[in-house]
Amino acid sequence: MPSGATRKIPNPIQAFLEDVAAASETAPGWLGVLLAGPGQGKTFTSEYLVSKMAQSKKLFPIYINSDQWRTIAPDDFGNLQKTIIHSFRHFETPIGWLEGCEEEFLMVTLKARLFRIVFDGFDEYVLRNQGRVSAPETLRALAKFVEVTGTRIAVTSRTSFWNSEIENVEEYLEGARLSVYTQLPFNTGQAKNYFSDRLEDPKSVERATLLYDSLRKQDEEFVGRGFVLNLLADLIARKTDDHNSYIDGNPVEWLMRSLCEREQTRQDLSLSPDEQIQAISAFIVETTQGSEATSELLDAVIGIAAPHLNAESRRNCIKKMTSHPLIYRPAATVNEWSIPQEQVKVSLLAGRLMELSRENNTKELSLFSVRARIDDSLADDIAQMVVDLACSKPAFGQPILQLQKVITSFLNSGDINRDLSVRQHCLRRLAVLVGIRAVDKLLQKGSTHQERTALLLNLFEMESYQNLEFTGAITRMNFTGTTFDTCRFERVRWVNCTFDNTTRFNNCYFIGGSETYCKGLGESRWENFTADEDGQAFINSAQIQSGSKKYTANDLSADIRAVINKFLAKGGIGLKTVRQDYLDSGTIRASQYKGEILRELSRTLLEEHHISGISDPGLRVREAAKECMKFYATNNVFTGPLRSVFDSLKKKLELKE
Repeated sequence: MPSGATRKIPNPIQAFLEDVAAASETAPGWLGVLLAGPGQGKTFTSEYLVSKMAQSKKLFPIYINSDQWRTIAPDDFGNLQKTIIHSFRHFETPIGWLEGCEEEFLMVTLKARLFRIVFDGFDEYVLRNQGRVSAPETLRALAKFVEVTGTRIAVTSRTSFWNSEIENVEEYLEGARLSVYTQLPFNTGQAKNYFSDRLEDPKSVERATLLYDSLRKQDEEFVGRGFVLNLLADLIARKTDDHNSYIDGNPVEWLMRSLCEREQTRQDLSLSPDEQIQAISAFIVETTQGSEATSELLDAVIGIAAPHLNAESRRNCIKKMTSHPLIYRPAATVNEWSIPQEQVKVSLLAGRLMELSRENNTKELSLFSVRARIDDSLADDIAQMVVDLACSKPAFGQPILQLQKVITSFLNSGDINRDLSVRQHCLRRLAVLVGIRAVDKLLQKGSTHQERTALLLNLFEMESYQNLEFTGAITRMNFTGTTFDTCRFERVRWVNCTFDNTTRFNNCYFIGGSETYCKGLGESRWENFTADEDGQAFINSAQIQSGSKKYTANDLSADIRAVINKFLAKGGIGLKTVRQDYLDSGTIRASQYKGEILRELSRTLLEEHHISGISDPGLRVREAAKECMKFYATNNVFTGPLRSVFDSLKKKLELKE
């Protein structure tokens, strides 16, 4: 809910989007952000908002989600406006004349207050664009977009991502209009309304509501997520007798087992509930490692889970499982199975990894670590689920002890590759993410930086950080007196962290990197480190800002390259026009001479050029500078006007090599 709002307001973010007063030509643009945990209903809410606007016929929705991003051209993906435009193609808009004029159409209609944008998955967009955009830059771009057009945009994001990536949001947006909403867990009344829509029989609604209340007593926040209500409705809808009100262990695990019990009775399945879960869990593990989700794979995992079944019995089971609540096949003619609930997949995957950890099954963990295909978004969900499961299953020990064991087993899942330029096995990366998510879960929001850092080290059972692989955001930590030894940092975003000259990075490897509101990073001791070009620029910038390193001609060269690379098309072939407000994004933003460099480049090499559909000016390379830019693209050498810019700035800034 937004600050000052109460539950009495029916869907405040819907009211935000449909505000009639905001449809006037003079009304300012506004950005609304909806925060929720994984499986808590962000996508459902987004689809609901789109549906309601479409029904009203007063405003037309533009719906942006991750399904569309999978089909967008890589060169366009990092461009927020082109990502929005792509939705027209994704939904196969029938407007023939629109082809080739989408940007103009979008800007005109938004300024006319005809459209509203629902952007589902701010976090996923940033994570999939890793290395090309950052959360603050994307947020600024969205804020600029609503300012220019006067429209309203609703954006969804995971709460954990937002809290990690966005600090001092007011400074990012510089006075832009922003409302932040939090999607709270469903309460009993809201759950009952949901069950009334899903279940026809009033008695079934009451049974579902009573059971929901029982589950909430175990874990209110977790059980209040939308996917749990969906599973619960399935359970009651498929019932054959009164449910067992005794809840054993984690509510979601209990719920999945109860669903399997119902399926065993309803379908006369030859698989026990435990065998069903074991088979489905193994199916998920195998498909995550790249196996095709076929009936043949399902047959194989059923054979492992229930070795007593012959081939004919397994085929009968597969036939009866086509409408199983945890796994299904959309049609008899399609040999591909799906998990209907993403969070069921995440829960079973996290549970299986924790089980292998408790068993010290290093062989299976190692195989999974090598083969698994886990993107950053899924890794974040798995890590959060591991933490949630550890905190909700006291039978296996205290949460910290459980998490220590999981982290240790993940770190030991494969041989350490001393060549840090090579990415480590996925479980080694996941171990670090579990530790960071655990700190967020176990400590109150007002905890000190020192408390957070101490808990993280405790979870790793280390006195210093050794042989770890970090990625994503590291937030609100105190690293004074801390040593990072033989660690890999892949596009790490340091947010509100403290360092000093007792912080050591020894034999570490850096790919990119950024910092926001950090203290003393440049004072750290960087010993025997290696880095890619962006990583080196990040470290140099931090050291220069702290005064521990002088700005040299090499740094000037790197800063110029950071700007002019934006004008090179993918592969270095051809030149492109760039939005003026995009010019100072990336590593150049932290340069102490950013202003001088941009002014000299704009004066000498660049000229304004209109970008179709964009009111803000664009910049392109002047005709006289095109040859030297093309030479730079193929040879990485400054010549002609580009060399003149470098020499002029070098002299002006009195720089040495």
